[in-house]
Amino acid sequence: MPPYRQPGVVLTDHHFTVPLDHADPSGEQIEVYGREVAAAGRADTDRLPWLVYLEGGPGCAARRFAGKEAWLARAVRDHRVLLLDQRGTGRSTPATRQTLPLRGGPAEQARYLGHFRADSIVRDCELIRRRLTGGAPWTVLGQSFGGFCATHYLSAAPEGLETVLVTGGLPSLDATADDVYRAAYPRVRRKNEAHYDRYPQDVESARRIAEHLAEHPALLPGGYRLTVEAFQSLGLLLGSGDGSHRLHYLLEDAFVRTPSGPALSDAFLEAVRAQLSFASRPLYAVLHEAIYAQGQGPTGWAAERVRAEFPDFDAGAALAGGGPVLFTGETIHPWHFDVDPALSPLREAADLLAARADWPALYDRGRLAANTVPVAAAVYHDDMYVDTAHSLETARAVRGLRTYVTDEYEHDGVRAGGTRVLDRLLDLARGEACPPRRAPGAAPPRRPARRPRGRRRPPYPARMSEQEREPTARQEAAPLLPMPEDWSRALAVVAHPDDLEYGCSAAVAAWTDAGREVVYVLATRGEAGIDGLAPEVCGPLREREQRASAEAVGVRRVEFLDHRDGVVEYGVGLRRDIAAAVRRHRPELVLTLNHRDTWGGGPWNTPDHVAVGRAVLDAAADAGNRWIFPELAEQGLEPWDGVRWVAVAASPRPTHAVDARPGLERAVRSLLEHRTYIEALTDEDPEAYCRDFLAGGAGGAAARFGGVPAVTFELFPR
Repeated sequence: MPPYRQPGVVLTDHHFTVPLDHADPSGEQIEVYGREVAAAGRADTDRLPWLVYLEGGPGCAARRFAGKEAWLARAVRDHRVLLLDQRGTGRSTPATRQTLPLRGGPAEQARYLGHFRADSIVRDCELIRRRLTGGAPWTVLGQSFGGFCATHYLSAAPEGLETVLVTGGLPSLDATADDVYRAAYPRVRRKNEAHYDRYPQDVESARRIAEHLAEHPALLPGGYRLTVEAFQSLGLLLGSGDGSHRLHYLLEDAFVRTPSGPALSDAFLEAVRAQLSFASRPLYAVLHEAIYAQGQGPTGWAAERVRAEFPDFDAGAALAGGGPVLFTGETIHPWHFDVDPALSPLREAADLLAARADWPALYDRGRLAANTVPVAAAVYHDDMYVDTAHSLETARAVRGLRTYVTDEYEHDGVRAGGTRVLDRLLDLARGEACPPRRAPGAAPPRRPARRPRGRRRPPYPARMSEQEREPTARQEAAPLLPMPEDWSRALAVVAHPDDLEYGCSAAVAAWTDAGREVVYVLATRGEAGIDGLAPEVCGPLREREQRASAEAVGVRRVEFLDHRDGVVEYGVGLRRDIAAAVRRHRPELVLTLNHRDTWGGGPWNTPDHVAVGRAVLDAAADAGNRWIFPELAEQGLEPWDGVRWVAVAASPRPTHAVDARPGLERAVRSLLEHRTYIEALTDEDPEAYCRDFLAGGAGGAAARFGGVPAVTFELFPR
């Protein structure tokens, strides 16, 4: 096929013929489709290395991009990308209710579908790689199920791999499907609790819909039968960054008045059909439990069986007892094949697959322990789909695998390898900015004086060991530039009370002395910050300390956004709240805290800091675009495109600095106002602790700022 163009890229279609059964290469053949993407101007460069993208699923075609979208823009800078429609999906030979009857009856269909797991997908990749690269190894980027495939690739054909990058898809090497779902249901419960905390009105909305469906199951467009259990499966939305908000908007408009009384609206039913139908990805349902099977017995509809161990997911009991109806997550049940016309003809084949006991093993621990391929993986904290503990256990089992644990969802869809995550994975695979390996749940290094009371660390460490500092040594040679001074208003947005006081407030004191206005906005009230204090006591106390702390450096206005401390989520809601604050205060300079995953390659950053910092970087631009969050203009908050810089305090990559000496004493007093927090943190004298911490941090920057103690920032011009 001749190449064709989209904005910034050149595309070429490829159709590959591969054996259905790789153990019988001369037998039946099927087709696998791949879309080659290269940056415009580089498409004729033969020297570009290849990157193959393996989509999540199972049974999902590779994402259809329009030009340089999301992570693809980053990938084509260095690679020629192959977006692979894995066998049975997209433009590859399809496997659907319409095509599978060509195989024969249910037994023949089940035998055919047994060739559509990760082992066959990797064998396809190896045939395709040799045809495209002339035998050269390539990089694999695997998202979710694609990460399962990439892990099998390391077990089966590491000679074909240059690098492996995984986002949200490190599988357990030996967990059964039962193990997977026993770990999954509690995570799904937590997602429900977080959703109902955010939208308490949805408790009644969900109950009302479930009660209606219990009496009157609805027929959706296309013939899908919406039962109570099917309605509960809308919880799949809770695994995405903005899914809680999307679920809320879906529930709030469910009913309309009709001559016969309240009824579920056509708009609601159509929106539900779009979420629940498997017409575009039937293999997802048919093979979902088989991806965990490794000869340990049949999966036997594990999600359905294990659900009985978690009675709070029983909608009937919830309705009878007055409790909330809990939504389910990424689980497939026999009833899916009764209510969905895209799956109903495949019910018998699915039963045979669930009863199969002889699935081959997918992962070779010995080969993984001897791995020499650079591997980097993003593991998402409290991921609803892939168990974090299982992922980290696998990370330890794969020699040389470098991980970082981050919030479940970040900028531009990072489960699919967003631009920022792809940058981090490439850095990790090259051995740059790699955090030290430690066991899951192990505490990062702490200063000796601190007592481990289940407390959050201070926002960043004033002192690091030489080992911790080593990843930033290259950056420490460059001199720091003075921060810009031609501005009059600044807005500081951070996650918790005390975040600004741990090092940044000396700069704030200097600015307010010079007549500049600084406003503080905090995402939380720090209510989960002190182990010995209940949140309802801790939150108001820390708010009072924060206001006194701000007053000590001349800040008169402090606002709180009331996100939950400890579980702040990056997403549309957080961006909207911060964009509203930017529009409200119209700053030229926006301040935030380190948004990266570690403090200079040493201790882990906390999810709240990462989420808020990244949201600030995005919201500074969102605030100036009237078509992003137009509801803010309706509330009287007109767009503000006057942000000239975003300055990140405590960044491991500082570029600018402010002389700390004029404001240091007031910074010490400001930090000391958080006395309850500090006394729970350390056995040192509080004032000595504050002075030592702030002076030590400022002094550490002096070598790069003309010998002057300094507060450092990474400056992002806009």
